[in-house]
Amino acid sequence: MNVNEILKDIGQKQPEKKKKTAPRIQMIHYTKLRPNPSNFYETDGIEKLAAAIRVAGEIKNPLRVRKINVDEYEVNEGHRRRLAMIYNVEELGLKEFEFLPCIVEDTTTTVGKLNLILSNSTQRERTEYEKMQEIEKLRTLLDQYAKENEKKISAVDMRKLIANILGVSSTKIAQLQSIDRNLVPEAKEKFEKGEIPVSVATEMAGLPKKMQRDLANHKEIKLSRVKEIKEDSKKALQRSEEKKNLTEKDLENVTFTFQDVKTTLGYAKKQIIKVNTEDKDAAIRTKVMIEALQKYLKDMTERVDYDGE
Repeated sequence: MNVNEILKDIGQKQPEKKKKTAPRIQMIHYTKLRPNPSNFYETDGIEKLAAAIRVAGEIKNPLRVRKINVDEYEVNEGHRRRLAMIYNVEELGLKEFEFLPCIVEDTTTTVGKLNLILSNSTQRERTEYEKMQEIEKLRTLLDQYAKENEKKISAVDMRKLIANILGVSSTKIAQLQSIDRNLVPEAKEKFEKGEIPVSVATEMAGLPKKMQRDLANHKEIKLSRVKEIKEDSKKALQRSEEKKNLTEKDLENVTFTFQDVKTTLGYAKKQIIKVNTEDKDAAIRTKVMIEALQKYLKDMTERVDYDGE
């Protein structure tokens, strides 16, 4: 999917298509290229890539850069290729790799930034964490573009649009968004490093923050353990809600034991001591309650004694 198709989905009227012309490629010295500080993609496997470039004799796919100074460029796409060429030149002394093929782009506009993400997302397999980062950046840019053109995108349509752009399901988008919004930083760091898979991150994101932090301190976090904790937490919450929602009818159906009454009576006697003597109404209510409990306890005791004869 290209940017024009994205804009069409948003509802922006498209200009007439012009005949495409091949972008101009410039050969730029590697020392003039700067890494993009906002790059969130992995830059591992550099030596292996450098070897592949040596075998090919050149870089087949040009880097995409933007001009940031008179003779200075920032890399938008091709961070690993840049590092691989630096390795070939500075570590192996192969000066024939000093210049890199580059396409200079304007990425200051929303469309330019969208093009950048789309281009990077199709270059190689991304980690789940990288996809999560892409989703948030795309959401921000698409929302920004819609506002610029006085359009509005619903949450559902936004999710579908991003799913189409990245070539994944809407369910996957929702899953990664949930992780991004709800996972605590300690656990998110493990997710970024690949120490916990997306399945574990998803379950952890549904737990209270404190539980997430406690789990994040463990060296190994198993999915079965996270699910167990999550289920226990859910049951505890249900029990708490049930207690809050007790009605008068619920209380009428409760059968009290002698011990229940004795315990309540003891508590009531302690409470009357705390009642402000000037609050006569409160004192009277407490005394009546105590006397009622004492009478109830006496009657029940006599009934048991009678039944036992």
